[in-house]
Amino acid sequence: MITGPPPKFNGTRDILRVERVPEGETMRQHQRSLAALTFPPQGLGEQEEILRRAGQADACLAEGKTYAFLRHRHVSQIARLPSGRIPTMEFLQSTEPAEPTLAEMWANLSGSLEGTSHRRVRVLTRRALSRPTALDSRWLIDLATATLERNVLSVDGADLLHDFVYPFVTQALSRLVFGDVGQDVRIRRWSDALNRCLFRPSAQNLGVAEQIARDLRECIEQEVPDVDCIMTRARARDSTGDRMTPPEQSALIGNVAFGGIDTTAKAIGNGLFTVLRLNLGPLVREASAVVDRRAMVEELLRLEPPVAGVTRTVDKCEQVEGVELPPGSVVMGVGLLANRDPDVFARPHEFLADRGECPHTTFGGSSPHHCVGKEIARDLYLVALSAVVDAAPNVALATLPERVPWHAGGTFRGILALPVRCA
Repeated sequence: MITGPPPKFNGTRDILRVERVPEGETMRQHQRSLAALTFPPQGLGEQEEILRRAGQADACLAEGKTYAFLRHRHVSQIARLPSGRIPTMEFLQSTEPAEPTLAEMWANLSGSLEGTSHRRVRVLTRRALSRPTALDSRWLIDLATATLERNVLSVDGADLLHDFVYPFVTQALSRLVFGDVGQDVRIRRWSDALNRCLFRPSAQNLGVAEQIARDLRECIEQEVPDVDCIMTRARARDSTGDRMTPPEQSALIGNVAFGGIDTTAKAIGNGLFTVLRLNLGPLVREASAVVDRRAMVEELLRLEPPVAGVTRTVDKCEQVEGVELPPGSVVMGVGLLANRDPDVFARPHEFLADRGECPHTTFGGSSPHHCVGKEIARDLYLVALSAVVDAAPNVALATLPERVPWHAGGTFRGILALPVRCA
């Protein structure tokens, strides 16, 4: 429960304490606390409402053990905490699934392991995700254009998020992982199931988690096309002779399915909503150079990120900005607000195409645990944005911006649908 008057986000109050909930509900506590700091994409309410929502989690009970840090400088500090681990791991660890690969998936690639093992996996993962040629830019552009024409431009009453963004991202990641777009339904099924398992813990979902673990194990035993994709890279040895073990390979695929589809699709959906709401299409079209459009993608990622922030549970006594964090504390770096820190960004609530340097925290900032797939996400974002503004210049919102449904959760945030019409 959040208590206290809503403050203005002016730098005078940077650190908040959130009231504790009953023992054993740490993950739900994290969800509720961070959701209280999540405001809707601009256009879904007046600016005053956005600031009011951003200030809801202010003065809280002194015995609280959840801390929210709101400034830009805090996010990388929290991501670098030596004993910090991802709160969602607690469900996986406590339920002891029959197959370990689902827990290993989140631990290995999300920053929950310490020491040589984690560093080694990160190195191998970066190699596997460093733009395989299966994700050729020309192929991506053709896929985006064809998906847009088939699912949006040729029908009435299309939903740009579910008819274009999700199919495009899922098919792109299918080719990225397996070298074959035909696995898109399978990857999307994993993504949806993993979301239920990690954010809606239950005995039934534990069974789903175990089934996913078996599917992942079977997946890595299958033959893959002779193309440069994640699976072939994960199986290959690096220059030192090292390569991923079978559990690490399945962990990698699970992370791409879980972290890749929803996060990327929500980011693109939020960005396209902003472009249509502000009528930025002509501005993007004028920026014909790829480098200029990439700068606009960064500004959209800053303004409307798909995640609310970075969260860690500390196992040892830690300190951030002089605040002592006892063991068991849940610590949140609210990237959503850090991306609008007035000490870092001029006119922070506005889209500025010529902002220049844009050190947003959407992918974890400059911390060692930044998103390992961020460059692929950026590529997909750029291609999707370009496809809409170039191939569908007459597409417009089919409803008022404030009527577009959206979700504010402890992890993901963004629109739930994007109804459009061809003007």
